[in-house]
Amino acid sequence: MKNINRHVIHLCGSPTNDFFFNLSLIYSKNILLPPSWEQSFIKVDPKKNFYFMKNSNWKLVKFNQLINIIPPKSLIVPHLFCYDGMTKYRNYFENNLGLPLVGSTGKIMTLSINKDKTKKLVKKAGVRVPNGLLIKNNQIPKLKFPVILKPNFQDNSTGVRLIYKKDQYRDTVTFLQRKYGDILAEEYIPGREIRVAVIEHDSEFYVPEMIEYPVSETNPIRKIEDKLDIKNNDVPYQQASNTLLETICPAVVDDKLKNKIISSAILAHKSIGARHYSLFDFRIDKRTNEPIFLEAGLFWSFSKASMISKMLLAGGQDLVKIIDKVWSDALVNF
Repeated sequence: MKNINRHVIHLCGSPTNDFFFNLSLIYSKNILLPPSWEQSFIKVDPKKNFYFMKNSNWKLVKFNQLINIIPPKSLIVPHLFCYDGMTKYRNYFENNLGLPLVGSTGKIMTLSINKDKTKKLVKKAGVRVPNGLLIKNNQIPKLKFPVILKPNFQDNSTGVRLIYKKDQYRDTVTFLQRKYGDILAEEYIPGREIRVAVIEHDSEFYVPEMIEYPVSETNPIRKIEDKLDIKNNDVPYQQASNTLLETICPAVVDDKLKNKIISSAILAHKSIGARHYSLFDFRIDKRTNEPIFLEAGLFWSFSKASMISKMLLAGGQDLVKIIDKVWSDALVNF
């Protein structure tokens, strides 16, 4: 019988809508639990009802009861993807309830959600980024077409469009602004797409094997359907089961390019103040073979399906041991 001496609470669901609620449940499945840890779950639904689960039974609880239910000094592992979940809820559990939380703070998540601000910060640190700007009204930017249009505050490729001609631009921007608000326009970077993780380990930074998404002229960008299967009511129910952009892990990169990507990723991690771990997408510009920063995603679900987990497994790492180390460091250093 294993000696249990640490406790982890998985915070999942969404107070926002069914899309983010289901998305959270997809990624919080099959979490790998290291020895000497026990786990419980707190779930919030779009009606802001809270549920607590231990030993497979969900129990409806009042919000003000949470502090009495959570074992002292439990580590909070967040699996919330909506804006409030990534920001207000992280802040509440860490700052108001005084509980250690693994991953970046709510303040840093607020920054990373803003693609334009994140891009400006990493550029200031010396990382290459695409030329681009937040669109004012629907003026055509002084960018060479094709142009990528993306909602400034959305993830999972929601609303991303690749516009080849200027006469497509204004109607597309008007539609996206009405649906998503601020829209970021960027030059399209032709070339490979690489995802890279940074993990803090003993006060140093470790970059595991990288993932490549095999974009091509036929499929030049990743879309939401390359990441999630969506029901007719626009609610995700599982990770994408049929995509032309299956991951390649480990990505095949030569030492020179690999070192450039690692250096850029660590600079990006530091510049935005990420904590414990981070994920970044880069394009490798085929014209220069230089890594170009696209965006940050500061998530790790700690299941085998998670991108960081896949990277570690591809490198032959002991995944459970590394999870134990990351959780333990977050708990001890709080």
